[in-house]
Amino acid sequence: MEQYEYFKSEITFSQDTYKELKMYILSSKMKRLFIFFAMSGLFAIIMGLYRREYAVALVGAMICLPYAVAYVKQPKELMKHLMDRNIETIGSIELPQLVSFFDDKIKIYGAKTGSTIYLAYDVIERYAETKSTYSLFTKTNLIVVVNKLALIQEQRDGEFIKFLRYKCRNIKLESKYF
Repeated sequence: MEQYEYFKSEITFSQDTYKELKMYILSSKMKRLFIFFAMSGLFAIIMGLYRREYAVALVGAMICLPYAVAYVKQPKELMKHLMDRNIETIGSIELPQLVSFFDDKIKIYGAKTGSTIYLAYDVIERYAETKSTYSLFTKTNLIVVVNKLALIQEQRDGEFIKFLRYKCRNIKLESKYF
């Protein structure tokens, strides 16, 4: 029995899509953790220098630097990894997909590979809205991208997000920065 298809979107994952999603690939929780450790290290550096306890300042630098660098580099490296995986598996960065939303699942059809993936709504953890996409992230960071322009105006004006919030009970809007 065929289910009712609420929303449908065609999109080609391209280098521009990856660039647009770069700031959202890390969850807010992970971003806050990076910032916490970087700020803790910075605080230790300042206090160590202020009190002339250079060992404390050095420990602070050893804490601060890796987290600050990781906060900046990690999204780029993750996106590069995703693009490299596409090149390795399908021979191209560009990955055309058809995403359909049904009552109990999301269907993702890879036009280039001919493969179909079904996702239950309860695995969707967060979403981000960019200028041209809605991007859904699973708990394991699988990304489902919906082309805003493929949705009709009423769907873009909140109907799609209401549907997601109803189906994905614990979904959170992802912040660009933290």
